Amino acid sequence: MNLSVPRLACVVLIAFAAVMPSGVLAGMTPSEVRIFEDYKAKAETGDANSQFNLGACYFEGVGVSKDLAQAISFFHKAAEKGHPMAQEGLGRCYTFGIGVSKDYAQAAKWYLKAANQGSSDAQFLLGLCYFEGMGLQKNCAQAVEWFRKAADRGNSDAQFYIGVCYFKGAGVTEDYAQAATWYRMASEHGNANAQFELGLCYFEGKGVAMNPVQGVSLCRKAAEQGNPDAQTNLGLCYFQGIGVDKDYTLGLAWYHKAAAEGNAVAQFNIGVSYEKGLGVSQDYIQAVSWYRKAAEQEEPMAQTNLGLCYLKGLGVPKDAFLAASLFRKAADKGVSFAQSNLGTCYESGEGVLKDPVQAFSWYLKAAEQGNAEGQNNLGACYEKGVGVKRDYVQAVSWYRKSAEQGTAHAQSNLGGCYLAGDGVMKDEIEAYAYWSLAASSFADARTNLNLLEKSLPPASRLRAQKRTKELQKEIEAKIAAKKAGK
Repeated sequence: MNLSVPRLACVVLIAFAAVMPSGVLAGMTPSEVRIFEDYKAKAETGDANSQFNLGACYFEGVGVSKDLAQAISFFHKAAEKGHPMAQEGLGRCYTFGIGVSKDYAQAAKWYLKAANQGSSDAQFLLGLCYFEGMGLQKNCAQAVEWFRKAADRGNSDAQFYIGVCYFKGAGVTEDYAQAATWYRMASEHGNANAQFELGLCYFEGKGVAMNPVQGVSLCRKAAEQGNPDAQTNLGLCYFQGIGVDKDYTLGLAWYHKAAAEGNAVAQFNIGVSYEKGLGVSQDYIQAVSWYRKAAEQEEPMAQTNLGLCYLKGLGVPKDAFLAASLFRKAADKGVSFAQSNLGTCYESGEGVLKDPVQAFSWYLKAAEQGNAEGQNNLGACYEKGVGVKRDYVQAVSWYRKSAEQGTAHAQSNLGGCYLAGDGVMKDEIEAYAYWSLAASSFADARTNLNLLEKSLPPASRLRAQKRTKELQKEIEAKIAAKKAGK
């Protein structure tokens, strides 16, 4: 089973916080009922601050039974008098539909009022409305303007988001160095999302010199604050020995922290650990359990691996129909492994009606994404005329792409093409070299190599052995270059 672990990736965006603005009910004492009554009396005189705090009492159930309708009523009274915290709080209520129907346009309206009074939180939230297109037409340039206003007042979430904008080229010219600068600014204020993203910059060498050790340090800071994406990536660092000594036990510990928060990638990685026996005893039943948790969150690699478990009967009863269904879900999301596996299902008729044209189509999708298995299978379709007109030149082209990624089956197939002169000039030396590379892991290649070796004159055999070493170096260099390019 061909499993993979997700690469480090910039994926985190801040969500709106469903809480009242900081400062609500500041200075509360144990005499909550007395304070509630005091706010109530002052609110009846029209005092905006007391109306806001009275609304907060109803919102939180402090000194009175919780009553969201009353809370909204008093927030409105205070907001209409220009109270910025009430305006911001009202905006949050409309954002989440707390005590009112969800209404992003109303939320943006109240954020704007508070933002114009200098509330950095409201400025940030208004920027987020522009950034996400929530209640306002999406406008990243406007978002950046409001983020800057909030950032100038020390709002670390806004600083982080300016970094996101520079990283993505959203509303500003893409500039990784500027992104790293803003991430660092927010990181120094303890912003976990910024620490995580700055760590990724160090891992990838984007905007800063590549430094995996520094990347791990920042990732750890975010992970210790409970950021599940940072926890997942820290676990990955321990599994792969990136910036730290390889340690599966510590890696699993971080994966489990993230998985407990519902992080689907962490759940998938735990599944991989159980399937491969990394840091735990190999246990297909546990692997399936974790893959299922992630797959239920629509994690496409988990859907792919769960499909493979059902196809092969690993940890679950064999079920080709369910396997094909899972492959399709992931394939539709663009996962090349799933596309290639779905193509195999259509070619063999496992879990779906046999359909060579569909098989070819899915192999093509996978192959065009660089999937080595899909490239080899696509080459076989062209060689045999499966779902497409037979074309040996195309077959050789796709076999070569796969062979250059180290795929033994493709190397074996390419050797056959060279020996027969199908789609390429007949060349026994090249056939010998490709079969030599594939022989250690592919039985057909070993058999063909032995037969060819007996038929070659000694001088040709020496040339073939020399060519094998050259070809091995060429392929290793291409694989290394591809990894470096990632």
